[in-house]
Formats: sequence, C-alpha cells, structure tokens
Amino acid sequence: MNINLIRPHYVPNTGSPTKLAVLAHAYKPLGGSSNDYPLRVLARRLCAAGYFVILYDREKTTLTGDSEVAELEQVLRSTISTHLSEYPLSKVLIGQGYSAGSLIVSRLVKPDWLHCEVRYLLLSHPLSVSWALNIFRGARIQSCLHEIARNSKVLAIWGTNDQFTGVERYRQWDADMSSAFPDNWKSVEIAGADHFWSSLDSVYSSFIEWIT
Repeated sequence: MNINLIRPHYVPNTGSPTKLAVLAHAYKPLGGSSNDYPLRVLARRLCAAGYFVILYDREKTTLTGDSEVAELEQVLRSTISTHLSEYPLSKVLIGQGYSAGSLIVSRLVKPDWLHCEVRYLLLSHPLSVSWALNIFRGARIQSCLHEIARNSKVLAIWGTNDQFTGVERYRQWDADMSSAFPDNWKSVEIAGADHFWSSLDSVYSSFIEWIT
C-alpha cells in the first residue's frame, strides 16, 4: 500500500503534543487517488497549520465498504505506532474524506485505542449515491455518523452545483444533523462549487478556524 506521511512546516520537538490528519480519497474505480486535487490542497493547508498528514491509496474497492473502513483504521494505527510514537497526539483529524472517501471516514467511529480529541471533515459527502458505494450498509452508515456527531466535532462542506447530490438534499441533511447535534455539527455551503472543486479558496477561512 502506498502511504505518504507529510511533515508539518514546523516539526515539533520530540515529546511535544502534535496533531495528525489522515485524508481519504475519492472512488478508486473512477480514478480517485491520494493525488486528488482537493486532498493535495488541503494537505498543504494542514501542514501549514502544524499537522502531520497521511495520504494513502486504498488497495481495493469492495461492495460494502467494510474493508475500506478497516483499512483506514489500520493506516492510522500503523502510522502512529511506527512513525509518531515519540509524539503524544493532542488532536487527530480522522476525516478529511473527499467524495467516496468521506463516506469511509464517516463510518470510522473513534477507535478505543485513540486517546485524544478527534474531528471529522466531510467534503462533498456522496449522500445520494451512498447506497451504490456501500451496498446493504444504509442503516450502518447513518448510525455511525450519528455516533460520531454525538461525540466529536464534524464539519461538512459541499457545493451548490454538486453533480451527485442535489443542494436541497444537502440542506435537509444539514437541518436534520444540526437539530440532532447542535454542539458538534457544522456545515459550509459554497455557492457555485461542484463535486470536483476546481478551487477551494472560499472554504479556507472556515476550515482553518475549525481545525485550529
């Protein structure tokens, strides 16, 4: 598996608290990879904000998505134990999931072995096609996201011109999640942006404020 750990612009001293983000890419059969434009841009921003960043390429795609969720946790755990054992983690941004990667991220409830604050960033979450990406997992998808939002901060970002999920569907989702989890759920809607994010400049201020 291709795993790339990118160091922050200013590497903390050994033993100093540090922050880590793991970024999950879009749907592999349609060309998604760790080289996805949104991931590369956000990785640079996270490094500038003091985060170590994990970019990785998923080894396979399954019908249910179960293996991909387990793989994400394994990438996170092995990277921490192998490369970051000398840095006590103060914050982990498990999700920066983009597109299908957002769906995988939203199913990884904070692991028991991870003893620090965890946050989730869901970019272009594939609401309307989640049934096709993770077959027979509709109830689990919802229950995992609700458990995550009950216990962790979640930021969802989408564009009004998303090609896979209509803006009204996103707005209803946001209303439901905001009502159920007002303390932890936050969203940003970007007028004119589509699923592929030719520019992310308009989300930076909200994103940076949220992760710091």
